[in-house]
Amino acid sequence: MRNRQPKKTTTHPHRMLRAVLRADRSGSAWAIGLALAIAPAMILFDPLRDMVWLVRIGVIGLALWLAALGVLMAWGLTRSVVRGEELPNDWWMSMIDPR
Repeated sequence: MRNRQPKKTTTHPHRMLRAVLRADRSGSAWAIGLALAIAPAMILFDPLRDMVWLVRIGVIGLALWLAALGVLMAWGLTRSVVRGEELPNDWWMSMIDPR
């Protein structure tokens, strides 16, 4: 009788973490771009109090979304560390350079 080793699957176990990291990266880029566009717009909209509140609500919504992504990212990375998994360098590089 031979010892049969289970076949390793080719699916990556960190799909959710990859999705969260990508969403966080693109959300952060959008937040920086919007902040640079909103700062001058707030000066123009200053007399229109309702418009200022709408802009503030949008900014707060984006901040909450990025905070939730940060919590999910920390949870995913902690889960990997607790399991003793190591994320290889090519996985991290694929997050920076998606080619």
